[in-house]
Amino acid sequence: MWYNIYMLEADLWKKLKKVMGNHWRAHRIENSIDDSTPDVMFTIKTGNRRIMGMIELKCQEPNKSGNLNAPHYTQGQRDFATLHETYLFLHSGGNFMLFDWTRSNEILRGQSLDWHKENALWFSTSICDFRLNLSNLLL
Repeated sequence: MWYNIYMLEADLWKKLKKVMGNHWRAHRIENSIDDSTPDVMFTIKTGNRRIMGMIELKCQEPNKSGNLNAPHYTQGQRDFATLHETYLFLHSGGNFMLFDWTRSNEILRGQSLDWHKENALWFSTSICDFRLNLSNLLL
């Protein structure tokens, strides 16, 4: 199955920022000194707690075999994710997925889109569901 629903990371950030609105405080980070730095730093308030974290954004469409491989998700980014417990927010084939750092060395290494859906912390075809589920995912 071949998808042509391509989205740039900048577009993904705009959608994510719009959906989250005032439910979080987030900043896009562009670091020209260290390319392993994640794209987004955020704080979410849930009850009396504040949760801070970082998210790497990736847009990667499946290849003609239906598999996902992202050479632009570098080993440096994977190592940073593991060391600093960074999340990965992935858009692929019209799907949105969130992964935590425990999967950073497994994802986007040629597995199927279905494998990614099954191993994600969260998966949906609507980015709007992310706002509703984020606090629960991080607790």
